[in-house]
Amino acid sequence: MSDTMTTITANVPDELSDKLKQFMEELGGEILVETTSSLKEVALAELEEGLSEARNIQEGKKARMSLAARVFHKLCQ
Repeated sequence: MSDTMTTITANVPDELSDKLKQFMEELGGEILVETTSSLKEVALAELEEGLSEARNIQEGKKARMSLAARVFHKLCQ
């Protein structure tokens, strides 16, 4: 078998991801990155929250915070 590898990006139904992982391992491949629908939803929600917060800061409805203050605030929630 060749030492070169091809990288494939694919959308797979969540319920079939375990079967695909097993099949890939049987072929000698590996899963490099796995993103589930729920992770995408969380990332989208956090992005929407950040954009809303940025609008509020621009409109003067919310005070600006440093990155350290944001992290501390997020950890305390």
